[in-house]
Amino acid sequence: MNSVDSMAKAIRQFRISLPTICFFLISLLFPQTSFGQVQSPVDIRINVADTTGHYYEVNLSTEAEGASVVKFRMPVWTPGSYLIREFEQHVFDFSAHNESGASLAWSKENKNTWAVAGDGAKTVKIRYRVYAFDLSIRFSFLDADRAFINPSSVCMFVVGSKDSQYRVELSYPQNWTSISTGLPRPDPSEPIFVAEDYDQLVDCPIEIGTQQVIPFEVDDIPYELAVTGSGNVSADTLVPYFEQIIHATTEIMGAVPFDRYVFLMRVGERGGGGLEHRNSCVLGVNRWSFQPASRFRGFLGLVSHEFFHAWNVKAIHPEPLGPFNYSEENHSTMLWIAEGFTSYYGRRILLKAGLTSKPSYISSIRNSIQSLERTPGRKWQSLSEASFDAWIKAYRTNENSYNTTISYYSKGALVGLALDLLIRHETKNKRSLDDVMRLLYKRYVEDQPRAYAYQEFIQICEEVSKQNLSDFFAGYVDGTTEIDFKKYLGYAGYELRPDTTQESGPPNLGMRWRSSGGNLIVTRVVANSPAYHSGLNVNDELIAINQFRLNESSFNRVREMMKESDSATLTVNRGGMIRKLPLKLKEWHLPRYSLSKKEEPNSLEKSIAKSWLFEEE
Repeated sequence: MNSVDSMAKAIRQFRISLPTICFFLISLLFPQTSFGQVQSPVDIRINVADTTGHYYEVNLSTEAEGASVVKFRMPVWTPGSYLIREFEQHVFDFSAHNESGASLAWSKENKNTWAVAGDGAKTVKIRYRVYAFDLSIRFSFLDADRAFINPSSVCMFVVGSKDSQYRVELSYPQNWTSISTGLPRPDPSEPIFVAEDYDQLVDCPIEIGTQQVIPFEVDDIPYELAVTGSGNVSADTLVPYFEQIIHATTEIMGAVPFDRYVFLMRVGERGGGGLEHRNSCVLGVNRWSFQPASRFRGFLGLVSHEFFHAWNVKAIHPEPLGPFNYSEENHSTMLWIAEGFTSYYGRRILLKAGLTSKPSYISSIRNSIQSLERTPGRKWQSLSEASFDAWIKAYRTNENSYNTTISYYSKGALVGLALDLLIRHETKNKRSLDDVMRLLYKRYVEDQPRAYAYQEFIQICEEVSKQNLSDFFAGYVDGTTEIDFKKYLGYAGYELRPDTTQESGPPNLGMRWRSSGGNLIVTRVVANSPAYHSGLNVNDELIAINQFRLNESSFNRVREMMKESDSATLTVNRGGMIRKLPLKLKEWHLPRYSLSKKEEPNSLEKSIAKSWLFEEE
């Protein structure tokens, strides 16, 4: 319903005041005008209204305090996932009324803001419905079995009262037995939760249903594992692994930024990754993730990554990631610290906890280096640029992203590795990146809680290392200088060497394809590869190499036949037209490395390796 229709309906059905009519006229002419701010507690009732239609009914109430207009706003994104998701698109059936139940006029100020005429009301109440049927960890979900509430996609906030207390009451089917959330619950017998402000509410997702709830304690801090669904593991057998991860993390970081923590784990047909929150995390896990051991390590890596975020991003956070602007992008050049360092520590935590072996850890470093150096985009996009552009590139990839961008997760982790080994070397193994993280926590969580700036991060790194690191950050973070992995790994007595052993298999053409109805469709062409130089395009249909027809089963066999050839003719269908492309089968190999201990490391290198790899004395 638009503003004019709403006003007309209000005039027909109710005795509407002159100030209200004036409000509508002005709001139509000046939609961005602010008519007052509300600073009062906010009450929200979330009702599981229709499990078949997947609808939540939300009732929100706030004191009007004489305001001529009260504005309600829905976030367009959720912290931790840097993409505008337009949660307001799922809102419908909006209405407003005062404490007596009389309707109040309202209009849409912009895509995610509803403006309600105060009209002398002591209390302004709104009601709306939200469609929730997205299994993603970033949205909300509701069906006959369970409800998952990501508050940023369900709960509006009162403009001007984002810092007020938000009280949430839940209404749900009687046969649902469990509520799991990081929100404080003053009375365990009542489904009422209290957030100190809207930021805390948004950071505490809620699971309601019949999930298995497993409480446990580590160092006198209560934890909870809430598991929805089932897979190839008994949920209670997971707790010892969670405990090991918790012990290892808290030993590295020292202080703990929460007094209670909840792991919300959804096990299902497909995974969904993880999303960090203030004192909880959401884990979307494929039901076959727990066996064999290689898959299980991947699951444990997800747990350690999301848990470390309670320190790095939630407690220690870069500008401008808190307090949040929920109506637009919050650009930061430091996601490589927020996510990349968390990826680095996620693996190290597993190593310290004894949940992965040293050879496996070393192998993962080698694989990460190979992956980065096989990515053409490393030459074009810096880490700071990748972080800043996450909103428009990281979650909106296309067929050319591989050639022009890098991941601030993977390269950020490798910069964390280089910085860690550099600090250990320059301080004679007396300090490390752990000291940087602990000092960040002390300065910007304990001493003066606020977001840190990039220059402040650099200053702390220089304070810990006692070195000028301007060239390090200018080259590896703000520029595209190739990281000298050989030097930094050498500080720990490890040697990185090109692997020159002969590759087996057919020649690498530098492309990817998918099968569609038996046809082979090109999905990626790597820059400067044989496929690139032949003129091959994404969406070309591969028909033949020389006289040999290509299909899903013959593709590798035909390429194998071409191994000793210098060139071939590639036949493709491009937009309904047949083309023949000259394919040069010159040697084109992706970088490969070996990473192993030096034969004769010196005493400092031995000392660094021991502490870096958590080797017992």
